[in-house]
Amino acid sequence: MNKLTFSVFLTLLSSQLVAAPLSLATGEFAPYTGEKLPDQGESTKIVKSVFKEMNQDITIEFMPWNRGMNKLKNNSVAGSFPWVMSNERKEFLYFSEPIHKYKIVHFVKRDFNLEFNEKLNHKILCHPEGWESSMYQDMIAKYKLTQVRPITIESCFRMLEKNRVDFISVNENIGQETIKRLYPNVSPFKMVISPIFLNELRYHFVVPKKYPNAQKIMKDFNAALLKIKKNL
Repeated sequence: MNKLTFSVFLTLLSSQLVAAPLSLATGEFAPYTGEKLPDQGESTKIVKSVFKEMNQDITIEFMPWNRGMNKLKNNSVAGSFPWVMSNERKEFLYFSEPIHKYKIVHFVKRDFNLEFNEKLNHKILCHPEGWESSMYQDMIAKYKLTQVRPITIESCFRMLEKNRVDFISVNENIGQETIKRLYPNVSPFKMVISPIFLNELRYHFVVPKKYPNAQKIMKDFNAALLKIKKNL
């Protein structure tokens, strides 16, 4: 191999060694993520800005949340967002510093009086499949609630409208955004502040622990996220 051929070979090899885009997964979760939302949602905008700060190219695929979680478990994506932390998830995922913080509220029909006492016994709670629900388990056990889990939050509100469920527990921003989209003129619902969920909950970017260079990806992500938040 002459010098010119060797030089061309090294150039081609170095171009192949440039970091390939990291594959990320997310789902429909307005206003935080959504393929057709402006900037594809607030969380997506932040995550894209973080990876730009990291000088790391990414691709983002929108998919059902259960499918995204399976990809995380199979280490077939480098990361996903936004997820709530749980003990089960911490076993196989690294969690970033919070991307967003929020409070849980409840939505009911306007003529329904939601009371957190014995009158709540045996009522029906709606919370979408694939969304973290561990924070509701004490309430479910205490009041012997039935939990219904359709695929989307939109389905929860449709079921609530038809009196097929009694209330929805959800992030306030997501609830209000969904109502605005489904009922742009007059909302048939009201929001109830919960005496049970007074603590702030958080959404995170996650990386599978067994993904190559997982710790470095998370370390660099947190450093870039902190830098971006300081500049806001």
